[in-house]
Amino acid sequence: MDSKIHPAITVTNVKNFIPITLEMESGHYSSWSEVFKIHCRAFLVIDHLSPKPATVVTPSSSKEGDKDKTPPPADDSWDRIDAIVLQWIYDTISNDLLHTILKPNTTACEAWNALANIFQDNKNTRAVYLSQKAHESHRYYVYLFLRCLNNHRQLREDDLDDVDFDPEFFREDFTSPFEGLPSQVSPSPSR
Repeated sequence: MDSKIHPAITVTNVKNFIPITLEMESGHYSSWSEVFKIHCRAFLVIDHLSPKPATVVTPSSSKEGDKDKTPPPADDSWDRIDAIVLQWIYDTISNDLLHTILKPNTTACEAWNALANIFQDNKNTRAVYLSQKAHESHRYYVYLFLRCLNNHRQLREDDLDDVDFDPEFFREDFTSPFEGLPSQVSPSPSR
């Protein structure tokens, strides 16, 4: 193993670098994926969002005498860094998405592609879903507005009841709130 520490190992809290939490409802996949790719480029792990490269067999290792030897061990450093990138993905998505893509022995690339499939391959389905959510939100806000308006009206009625308001006091032919007041108090006509 190389004695030099890989930059990805130094990241202790990925949310300091990727402040967006990807959620199914918010649909910020484009923003989240762009910030995530920038982070991966900065920490030299962007290649983990692509399939793992096949190990290269050099001509010198394929000699007749090497056929009896066991194959070289898997690249532990690649697998370790891939697990770190996979943790970054898991740490920056919602629990619902995590449970949707979580599978045993998944690589970072497989998790990355699973998220892309959820958000990009289902564009029509997501458009219908988001449209429905927007319609529900609109109906909810109209409901809240009407409810607040009704509560406000009820509070005014309660206030009027508290002062023993008599609705007969205000007749339809009552034309001016200043009627009967001295002319000094009444507003002068506009010029």
